[in-house]
Amino acid sequence: MFKVVIMLEDVSTHETFAEAFAEFYRKTKQLVEEGTTWQVLESANFIVHTMQIGFEKVDVPMNFYLAKDLAHSAGLLTDNGKLADPLPEVPSPFVEGYCLALYMVNTKKRLPHIRN
Repeated sequence: MFKVVIMLEDVSTHETFAEAFAEFYRKTKQLVEEGTTWQVLESANFIVHTMQIGFEKVDVPMNFYLAKDLAHSAGLLTDNGKLADPLPEVPSPFVEGYCLALYMVNTKKRLPHIRN
C-alpha cells in the first residue's frame, strides 16, 4: 500500500506506486503553482509505502526527491518533468527493492535472515 502525504496530511492511499505517484505529482505541482517554498515541498510531502519485512510491517517514507527519482527510473516521469501518459506499469519487485534499500539505509538494519 502507498499513502500520499501532502502538507503533512494523509491525502489518499493506492495499491500501486504508479497510482500514488500520479496523485503526488498533481498535488505537489499544485503547491508549486500556488507559490509554496522549496522547504515545504521537500519536508512536508511524502509517499509512504507500507511493506512486510520479515515478520514486521514497516512504513518506508519517500520524500519529494526520492519519489521523483524512483518515478523517473520507472518511466512514470519524463526527462522534461511531465507525468507519462499513459502511465506504464511498474513491476512490484522494482519498487519493493528500492524501498527495502531505503529502509536498510535509514534504519541501519540488516535483513532478518542475514547474519554478521
